[in-house]
Amino acid sequence: MTSSLSPVFKFKREAYAVRVENVAESVSRREIVELFNSLIGDVRKCEEAFDDNRRILTLSFSTQDAAKKALCMSGYTVAGVPLTVKVPLPSEGHRIIKQGKQLDVRRNLYVLGLPFDLTKSEFAEIFSHYGS
Repeated sequence: MTSSLSPVFKFKREAYAVRVENVAESVSRREIVELFNSLIGDVRKCEEAFDDNRRILTLSFSTQDAAKKALCMSGYTVAGVPLTVKVPLPSEGHRIIKQGKQLDVRRNLYVLGLPFDLTKSEFAEIFSHYGS
């Protein structure tokens, strides 16, 4: 009897994205897309936003692997300015601002059925192979 493992998390295509900041004013959106296309892989979509007069580009890629490689572009110098490339926030692009407050993007995970006498070190040991 063989069983195939199903992933714990399924990724959506939007998850294959990176956030590019610190782009020189003289560099166009098209130039950034062409750069990432040539060095990383197929850029499927590029969205431009402004936050406190800072230009932010969100680039979406065809594969998760390409998005991971794109993160290595942080520090790459374009027009004398080093790019900052990072993972976008989960709600980015879909921010809701009400009465001057931003949407809270923190997430909680609740685990039920644990024994009451479970120590912190035992808890860490149980879940350590899933990350920290």
